[in-house]
Amino acid sequence: MRIRRLSLPIGLFVIIMTIHAVSAMARVDPPELRGAWIATVANLDWPVSPNDPPEKQKADLVRQLDILKQTGFNAIFFQVRTECDALYDSPYEPWSHYLTGRQGDAPFPLWDPLDFAIRESHKRGMELHAWLNPYRTARQEGLYRVADDHITIKRPDWLLRFRGRSYTSSILDPGNPEVIEYIARVTADIVRRYDVDGIHFDDYFYPYQNPAQNFRGITGEDAETFRKFNRGFTDIGDWRRDNINLMVAAVHDSIKAIKPHVKFGISPFGIWKDNVPAGIRGSESYGGIFADPLAWLAQGKVDYMLPQLYWAFGGEQDYEKLSLWWARETGSRHMYSGMAVYKKAMRKPDGSPLFSATEIPDQVDFNRANPAIRGHVMFRAGNITDHNLAGIRDSLSDRFSRPVLPPVMDWIEVEPPNAPLDPDWFWNAERNGFELRWERPDHSTGRLFYAVYRYDTSFPIEPGKILERADGAGYITGEPGFFTRLNSPACFVITSVGYNSIQSEPTRPLCVYPRLVYGDQAVLQTEPVLYLEPGSDITWSFTLNDRARVRAELFTGDGKSAGLLTDEVFDTGSYSKTLDHALIPGLNGYYIVLESGGIKRLQHIRAKR
Repeated sequence: MRIRRLSLPIGLFVIIMTIHAVSAMARVDPPELRGAWIATVANLDWPVSPNDPPEKQKADLVRQLDILKQTGFNAIFFQVRTECDALYDSPYEPWSHYLTGRQGDAPFPLWDPLDFAIRESHKRGMELHAWLNPYRTARQEGLYRVADDHITIKRPDWLLRFRGRSYTSSILDPGNPEVIEYIARVTADIVRRYDVDGIHFDDYFYPYQNPAQNFRGITGEDAETFRKFNRGFTDIGDWRRDNINLMVAAVHDSIKAIKPHVKFGISPFGIWKDNVPAGIRGSESYGGIFADPLAWLAQGKVDYMLPQLYWAFGGEQDYEKLSLWWARETGSRHMYSGMAVYKKAMRKPDGSPLFSATEIPDQVDFNRANPAIRGHVMFRAGNITDHNLAGIRDSLSDRFSRPVLPPVMDWIEVEPPNAPLDPDWFWNAERNGFELRWERPDHSTGRLFYAVYRYDTSFPIEPGKILERADGAGYITGEPGFFTRLNSPACFVITSVGYNSIQSEPTRPLCVYPRLVYGDQAVLQTEPVLYLEPGSDITWSFTLNDRARVRAELFTGDGKSAGLLTDEVFDTGSYSKTLDHALIPGLNGYYIVLESGGIKRLQHIRAKR
């Protein structure tokens, strides 16, 4: 038996006590990663211009994050290292040309884009993965002035340079052991100093062939490195792949030694080998750029694989075949699909669209029909936030309309956070809706998100089964509050969400009802009973400082009168009454309205924890 007592002074207030049982509609969308790459190289997505002042750059980034959040994304892949430079305050590498217009010049006034992007993403309940290019030092030499402390100036002996028809590019030499240590050190510095959710590498390892530049890929540029550091390899291709493997392992191990919860993943080229799976044709990762993602998986050195599957259904680079192959090969690690939103603007030689209007939405639907594909990442953000190519934002908004968390990685151990404290709700007259508020739990460290789950009020649910009967996470945020408008009664619980999408126990339920019109004045309902066993007693009580008439009436959740409880004059003193169970069948939402002295102000009663 559970008993709820409220002892309320009546002379000054209208009091509403709500009695309820939590209930829900069981529609839970599975977790999935919904990501977008924000490319900073060549100012593709952000900053719009390196000449913009910091406040304009901040506003542009906030606008992009707002649109991505509204569209339903839950993860950002933010490029912070494009050519051994930094869009953050690095002790190792100079400020990026793409941020300030002059490599090595700090922004003025000084600010840190990575720190800002992390805080703004987390505020919106979105993960932030720092995206680094591990090897690239210059896409094209001579495009801009290089800072005196850039790695190409300090350590020219670490470089491999490649000449095309009209330009020269360079990368750090993957076969040099000092390069491996340096990349791991740069990455570890970010993990140590920034609250990132993940570290992300893209597909630039050894260089791609470029027929337009008459460039056939790496040939003998690393022959001397192979002679000095071959580690017993006799096949230079195997050695090159092992160089990448060693770098990936060193970066992974450095991350996990500092913050084991930080995810590490790579976005390789979408074809591992030509004719794998059968019928697939095209350039390959294994023999073209000497990257072997299957080796990283076999060694357990990545948490997720995000292959760049930038093709349509059908043909020699069939999206269906490739995505299913990658999902199978990724095994127990997570596989997310990298998808080419930008191709919606491209044309075939005959002038027809390269991608149909429904290609990307159809790929999202296909991914969801295959549970081993755990999410989708769009290249790139600007095609969604700035151009809305072929209505892609609208079609993604439709498919991402119900918020979800990224899937939990079972091999990453994270202690569950404590539940939010002191959940409550208030009527916001200016916005004409309800605000749910809570406090960050005690003894919590690191970033926390909050997932707000909504229920209807049609049938009871035991407290321990709340989340499994939830109607999905109605909102995910990094701030301790949520605003909503309601046309029908609803109950809410909130969880804290730590790293790796690990959730706390839910808070006690908050049930909110639309305003009840009582007499000529709209009044708000108060906090309900947490959970009521059938047959338990409900007592309501009040205290009068002076002799007064008290009217108490029972209402249903939709504001209909369910019976007059009392309407009489009481002397000074305290009174306790028991509710007749016949008046509350099914334990649905009910509330008692008490009025005394003609005063109709609301006193908000908070349930004790």
